Amino acid sequence: MLNLTPAESRDSTTWGLTYLDLVERGIRFHDLASGGGTGLLAGVREAQLAIPLRPNLFHLLPDAHRLTQRLERAAYKAMESAERACRADLEARGVIRRRGRRLKIKTSLPQAEDEQVRAMATFDN
Repeated sequence: MLNLTPAESRDSTTWGLTYLDLVERGIRFHDLASGGGTGLLAGVREAQLAIPLRPNLFHLLPDAHRLTQRLERAAYKAMESAERACRADLEARGVIRRRGRRLKIKTSLPQAEDEQVRAMATFDN
């Protein structure tokens, strides 16, 4: 927490003055973590502070969750594609039989398996 005092505004000037006041009181900044608020970052520029800025991890969680879901969907899709390619390969070799037309696949079995391994590794990492 940087400053827990009421203020009429959260703009660059208000934050710039707050930073300067904190520095005047002896606070030395090593870095600054901030969310998506533009006033905090603009205040750093206005106060001409030379401190590294980094994102607040709490504010990154929604983006990370969406990315995790997208990677998980891609991994499951690759797994389904590899399973379908495996069934089509077994059917083509006469190992298994099923009613109806032969399975149609978009990628070969080795390619589908490679894509599955890559998608799962990407998700796991």
